[in-house]
Amino acid sequence: MTKRRKKLIPTAERLRSAYDAYQKIIGLSEDAGLKAVIAFLKNRVEGIPLDIPVDHPVYQSGNVVFRLADEKGYIHERSEAKNAWETYCNASSSSEECGQCLVTGLLNQPLAKTHTMLKGVADANTTGCVIVGFNFPSFTSYGKTQSYNAPISEKAMFAYTTALNYLLSKNDRRIQIGDTTVVFWTDAKEDGKALSLISALLGANAPKDTDTSDTSTELQILDILKKVRSGQAVNDPEFKVKTYILGLAPNVARASIRFWYEDTLENFILKTGEHAENMDVVKSAKLKPRLVSIGDILRSITVKSSKKWWENVPSSYETALFRAVISGDMYPTSVYSAVLMRIRAEAGDDYGIDYIRVGYLKAYLRRYYQKQNMTEKMEELTVSLNQKSTDTAYSLGRLFAVMEALQQKANGTSTIRSRYFASASANPKLVFPTLLNLSQHHIAKIDGRYYDKQMEAILSGVTEFPAAFNLEDQGKFVLGYYHQREFIYTKKEDKELQEA
Repeated sequence: MTKRRKKLIPTAERLRSAYDAYQKIIGLSEDAGLKAVIAFLKNRVEGIPLDIPVDHPVYQSGNVVFRLADEKGYIHERSEAKNAWETYCNASSSSEECGQCLVTGLLNQPLAKTHTMLKGVADANTTGCVIVGFNFPSFTSYGKTQSYNAPISEKAMFAYTTALNYLLSKNDRRIQIGDTTVVFWTDAKEDGKALSLISALLGANAPKDTDTSDTSTELQILDILKKVRSGQAVNDPEFKVKTYILGLAPNVARASIRFWYEDTLENFILKTGEHAENMDVVKSAKLKPRLVSIGDILRSITVKSSKKWWENVPSSYETALFRAVISGDMYPTSVYSAVLMRIRAEAGDDYGIDYIRVGYLKAYLRRYYQKQNMTEKMEELTVSLNQKSTDTAYSLGRLFAVMEALQQKANGTSTIRSRYFASASANPKLVFPTLLNLSQHHIAKIDGRYYDKQMEAILSGVTEFPAAFNLEDQGKFVLGYYHQREFIYTKKEDKELQEA
């Protein structure tokens, strides 16, 4: 049974009320469109019939817009109509104070006493949170209370809170990085493709390492990054759009702005591409090629079993990482130190020295040497094993990996990583003499002349065992160890490709 629609035929009282309200809003405007609206309502109040059939759909809808004959735009879109409505709203505002708006710069504007709650910021109060709010006397100044202490007009407040709540409600314009809710948008009318790229580049829905399926977006990103690495131009008109990225973090009933980014999508892709190139290290063929996100890096400095891992990560780390990625500046040393600390603590575990942690060490060192104008040292930090490197820290890391493989071959198991890795990476002079003695025992046990030759080749470039390594050398030690370990367990044909 179909539901019968009721025709919306207004009563005389409602027509008169609408006519009076529009007269107040429009006033004595001479705009042709506004005068036409007033004339239309006046005719309706006076009972003049409309030249519209009674079965027309206009009678079955509660929303009606007006347009002048032979004109494309609607009357409510005309600048005179917007000005009339703004003037009316300002005049009828219940604001207790007027002043200059900090957002628009306009004078004598009705100021918002409180700001509309934002819904959708993760881990914020269930009732929502605000960006601007003062709820304790110690937060106020110059006798100003509540949001008058940060004067923003009611119009600007309504605009930004409405826009943010819309963005926060859309899954394709919002992702989560740790405790930070990130929203993004562009100035393009049709920005579906751009949003997918931004979301993926920020690390949303990153595929699992063992996932063999490829999405079209992931493949497109990998293709774009290949072009960036090879120096090719990313010529796509869709990438010229202005891109905006905002990070919001909860703070009780408030949302603090963690970071803000404004640039073209093309530049965002280029900066992300540079970051991906810095982070790139060889890894098992079983693992799926993918971008390492900021969230991946932050998670790598926490205990593996942590569920709410972001609670153990200082908020400043995320802000500093994001800025480093989008600006090309130095990666935060605090994160670099934290990665080294976790590697030392978990070196004995299989996941302790993985491609995410090692990738960040490499990225940090590359940018560190780039800023120091040490191009030669930066170029030594390669994706896979660099057998030409004579750097002592890198070489000793390689040596440790060969010793570990030798012990594994001789005993069927290896313990030197869990027992000696932390001290070998920091104080090699104390550890390597002992490890060399152990290795000679293992070589004699299995006739390990192959391993002996490898160790001899690596040691040929080492003049002495340093008493201590600084932070940069510790990172290179880890990188050398990781490269050599991956090389040892790489198939012969893949090794030939790496050496080519």
